[in-house]
Amino acid sequence: MGFVGARSRGRVVASCLALSGVLLLGSGCGPVMGYFELRSRERMRQQQIAAHQAALEADARARKNVTAEEKLENGDSSLRAGRIDRAAWSYLEAHRRDPDNPVAQERIGFLQVTRDPTRAEVIFNRLLEEDPTRAEAHAGLGLARFAQGNLEGAEAALKRAVDLDPEDPVAINTLAVVYDLQGRHDEAGEQFARLESLRPEDPNVANNVGVSLLLLGNFVDAETALRRALVLSPDDKATWNNLGLALGHQRRYDEALEAFRQAGNEQAAQNNLGYVLYLNGEYQEALAHYESALLEDGDAKPKVLRNLEAARQAIAQR
Repeated sequence: MGFVGARSRGRVVASCLALSGVLLLGSGCGPVMGYFELRSRERMRQQQIAAHQAALEADARARKNVTAEEKLENGDSSLRAGRIDRAAWSYLEAHRRDPDNPVAQERIGFLQVTRDPTRAEVIFNRLLEEDPTRAEAHAGLGLARFAQGNLEGAEAALKRAVDLDPEDPVAINTLAVVYDLQGRHDEAGEQFARLESLRPEDPNVANNVGVSLLLLGNFVDAETALRRALVLSPDDKATWNNLGLALGHQRRYDEALEAFRQAGNEQAAQNNLGYVLYLNGEYQEALAHYESALLEDGDAKPKVLRNLEAARQAIAQR
């Protein structure tokens, strides 16, 4: 038939439609089938777009209908999975849905303790103005102050948290650490013992008890606590280091070196054993291990050199 111009196309379509059901292959009516096929495809595309839009709107309505409690649960799940930013977003959404519920604000405050402790302190203070009896808010306030180095303020808040909730492991543990840092090791030991009775299977508790006993100079009981921590968490490097200190203070140097090796590379192990020997007044032996450490690969060379110089000065002053 040839090319059909824009003006004549309508007449061609009309003439084809006028045919009484007769299909003439190869005639000028051929383009009619293409026209209806395009119209059909366009309708299908529009239907798909409408269905997609409807699905998006339904999803938005479903999200809008999620309760604050569900958002809190989502945030807790994200936090357990280590997805901090997603947890924070869920807690913020929970707060928007139920502004009067303090739990979401507390969760946000705890997330801010390490990121922005000043902001965390503001959040917890605001919560306590509304309800001074919230144990978790007092605990959060104590953590925020502790993160800022305010030990006295942290102690006051944490003691109040423990008074309100005698089984709060976070408040008890942090209070014990505060006591240790203040040199009040007996009081720290009491709190750690209390925590051990509540959380006997927690390796962090056992490790902290061991550290407290180390500070008290009770190296035998410290070893017991640290070995218990390692049964619960065999690969914890901090606990292995602490065990090395407990063994070294008992002058069981071969065992101490093996413990230090479990915690790091050979350079770090030799340096740590040298430090224990230095603390025990065995400066010449400490010097030998510092020199061994310098022969090993590692990034602790500046620290080793400082320790080595301290040992030399101690020897010179004898």
